[in-house]
Amino acid sequence: MDMATNSALTPRLAPGDPVMLTLARSPDGPLLRARVRESEGRLITLRSAECPFATGDILRLDVMVAGDARYAVEAKLRSYRDRVLVLDPSSVWHRLQRREYFRVRTNALGVDVVRDLEHRNQSDHNYKTFLYDLSGGGAQLETDLGFEEDEQVVLKFRLEPIKLTHVLALVDDEPEEIPLEIETRARVVRVIKISAGRRRRVGVRFSGLSPTLRQQMMLWIYALQSQRRARELDNLIEF
Repeated sequence: MDMATNSALTPRLAPGDPVMLTLARSPDGPLLRARVRESEGRLITLRSAECPFATGDILRLDVMVAGDARYAVEAKLRSYRDRVLVLDPSSVWHRLQRREYFRVRTNALGVDVVRDLEHRNQSDHNYKTFLYDLSGGGAQLETDLGFEEDEQVVLKFRLEPIKLTHVLALVDDEPEEIPLEIETRARVVRVIKISAGRRRRVGVRFSGLSPTLRQQMMLWIYALQSQRRARELDNLIEF
């Protein structure tokens, strides 16, 4: 796994925390959403309505820690019975840098930006622009607005539903599509001029997303990437 390692840091998993599982050495394989059932001692138990993996598979478990970062560990699937997965993780957890979130182009997705947070309900402090790309940790805006580094803003945007045909085993009765209304604080971390005019690409880091909403957004990104990969494969077959 291409990850930054800090073995001294072990994330604290609480019952109900959302996690993601993939085959450790096959990232394009099935993606499973599950929730923590128990994490005491060496073993981790998760609950899930289905399990696309086989006993003995080496899986990668990803979890988001609020206010910190995403962590991952490899774990062997010991068993799956009565909607409960039992995992035996390796001893070393890996703390992923925020820049290592999966990033996806958003095809000029519209976004509302509030720049003066003290007057966020006044229309003359709200601006419309576009998302250039999106990840679980932040986004890039493409805009003519003159942002400054360290500026605090609020972003509002909608991620349209995507059918999760490449994502197996939804937890309990969660929907088969993901419509997401995102509203989050963010900090401007870089401003890059991309043309001779006023056009700029503005990188922002999210600071107000709950772990659950961030996990849902990451799943949306996974689903969109899978959908695009499937289209590319179809085009190759047709050619």
